[in-house]
Amino acid sequence: ISEQRELIMDRHQLSAIYKQTLEDSFLLSRSKKYNFEQEILKKLEHCGRQQIPSLWQLFNPLCRPNPEKVLNILSLYEAQSRLRQEDLEPAKLEIEDLGEDRERQKTEKINNANIQLIRFILQMAAQHPEGFYLRQLISDLKSQEYLYGVLRKEDLLFHSLLKLYEISNINLKEWKQEEHEVVANATGEFDLDYCLTCIEYDDPDLFGIDNLRIIKRNEELIEEKIVFQRGEESFGKTIQISNFFFEVQAR
Repeated sequence: ISEQRELIMDRHQLSAIYKQTLEDSFLLSRSKKYNFEQEILKKLEHCGRQQIPSLWQLFNPLCRPNPEKVLNILSLYEAQSRLRQEDLEPAKLEIEDLGEDRERQKTEKINNANIQLIRFILQMAAQHPEGFYLRQLISDLKSQEYLYGVLRKEDLLFHSLLKLYEISNINLKEWKQEEHEVVANATGEFDLDYCLTCIEYDDPDLFGIDNLRIIKRNEELIEEKIVFQRGEESFGKTIQISNFFFEVQAR
């Protein structure tokens, strides 16, 4: 019985020593510093002969275990860190979705502006079957302030007009007789088939125009000054473009 009691006492003492050692080790690892002079050297200076057999205990702090490595304390925070990451992920997705929405809205705005430009040209062709010059087109277009503002932004108006000049001949009569598989324009690039398909949905007759040809009758140039805003500063530039002639063939 006495041996069992001594064994129990030894276990309690060992548990207390282990507990104290772990607490000291944890505090030491947290503070990241140890006063060697105060904890060891000064105690050695005042050490008596009777304390020599236990001097080794002074060096115990230097041999203490690292609780962060041995106990892997970081694992206590893993669940919390994962929850924190999961909380941040939806916000990241929301930012990406917001960016995609803005890009889609910008593309839709450009597509609609090009559709309205072609519609305006066809309407003008119906009003002027004798034909008209680009100068007159731009002059009349300026009365549509919102449309003109959107088209002028980033030179969209002149890019689209140059695309029309590259196409040169727009045979609307033949185009109506052909089958078209046109999908929504997701790039924002000028797409005449897409524009005509959208216009035909509202006006199947395409304003009575059979053919529209864009040509250069002379070397006359048009100069348009564009002013745009970047932050609080205003910038301006001048664009030169040929004064194209729109040759109309109506029914």
